[in-house]
Amino acid sequence: MPINPTANKSTPAPGLLLFAFGAALAIFAGLGSTPLFDPDEPVYAQAGLEMLRHHTWIVPWFDGHPLFDKPFLFYAVEAASQGLLGAGAVAARIPSALASVLLALVLARSGARWFSGTAGRWAAWVSISALYPMVAARAAVTDATFTTALFAGILWLGETIEGPGPWPVLGAGAALAVATLVKGPVVFALVALLGISYAFAVGSLRPLLRARSWAAIAVGLALSAPWFLYMALRYPDQFVPEFFGKQNVARFLTPEHAVVAPWFFLAMLPVMFLPWPLFAPRLKQLRISEVRGELRPVVYLMCWAAVVLVFFSLSATKLITYVLPAVPALSLLVGAAISRSGPIARRAAVASGLGAAALVASAAAFVAPRLVCYYSASSRAQDLRDMAPDEELLVYKGGFPGTLYYAGRRGTALRQEGDLGERIRRGTAFRLLVRPRHAGELKSYLSQLELIPGPSGPSGPWGEGLRVYRHRPASQAGPR
Repeated sequence: MPINPTANKSTPAPGLLLFAFGAALAIFAGLGSTPLFDPDEPVYAQAGLEMLRHHTWIVPWFDGHPLFDKPFLFYAVEAASQGLLGAGAVAARIPSALASVLLALVLARSGARWFSGTAGRWAAWVSISALYPMVAARAAVTDATFTTALFAGILWLGETIEGPGPWPVLGAGAALAVATLVKGPVVFALVALLGISYAFAVGSLRPLLRARSWAAIAVGLALSAPWFLYMALRYPDQFVPEFFGKQNVARFLTPEHAVVAPWFFLAMLPVMFLPWPLFAPRLKQLRISEVRGELRPVVYLMCWAAVVLVFFSLSATKLITYVLPAVPALSLLVGAAISRSGPIARRAAVASGLGAAALVASAAAFVAPRLVCYYSASSRAQDLRDMAPDEELLVYKGGFPGTLYYAGRRGTALRQEGDLGERIRRGTAFRLLVRPRHAGELKSYLSQLELIPGPSGPSGPWGEGLRVYRHRPASQAGPR
């Protein structure tokens, strides 16, 4: 079945500009109304600051040591943002917000190319008003940036199947390389599974034999592989076992967090995509036989969403963010379906998107500040800002990224209680960060330290549950 005859018409520029302005207003409003939330946001922000201090853009640093959990690119973006705007929540979150706006514009373009200009605009609207993408757009973590780069690469890869032209090859290769340098080589595993599943769905091996698609993949590998080779050569005993072994293979094979059911993502994806699953019946407006050149876009997008869902459902470690890359494909499908629906359905889509946006905005304004004491340790940073230059900051069993980020200090890790006793005997001036559940292990030493009271109020895993102790040699003792 031929695809909509308006598919090759571009979305009008004034409409895109108006949309971009509205999207930016919705996403950027109140971006710094809360401090960075532990445990993840301060790590990315702090690593960016330390890259600036070490004058490097290609090796992530955290707490004075190279960081091997993810590639360098998002940390470098965090460094650039904070270098330009200064340290803080707004600068740390702006990269994710910009990536989300860019994703909406990418969807508007591809929707216009594969379906119609109206479909593209609806897809962009669905993308920025879905529940979890709005949350990800306001978080200083990799998810929004990774999703934008990865799905842009998937769309351009589809265009290499669609027809001739050099730009899709270069665009797909560059976007896939960016995604790989944000998250890791799992990108190419997903691409391979997409190719296999799409070829199976259309009943032909031709998609797997397209030279242009292989050329795009080769460009992506050529642009991303040198960084991994550089890190493996520079840190031969650390990078490969930590990044590939622990952060990728081990996470896939063994659960890093609580074990959840295999159907976890199948249940969570509709929640993440709210309110748009309510419009699923409208998908009957689409036909899997629709073609654009040699590409079947409906089948292609459905295969991508299925690959993401199935692949990460097989992973032993399951975080809700893992299936975010499936949401843009669903946004394109729902946007195309709404564009072919009547005025009542369109008005309902506008109201639904506005309702979801209002819900997230209300949560950001009224709920998020109440979570600060539970999920941000920034409140205890004030107890570290008056430290003397020669006063050491000790961290017992686990990092406290929010506290260290807002205090602007680096901590020294203590792995065993004897290290603390040695410093007390030497008369070292220091402050100690410890969680209540670990305080019993240091009971014999904590009686010799001064407990700095925290703010009154509820305690949480990252907030006032943190205890700050102070040790001053007798020669320095006196009123605090």
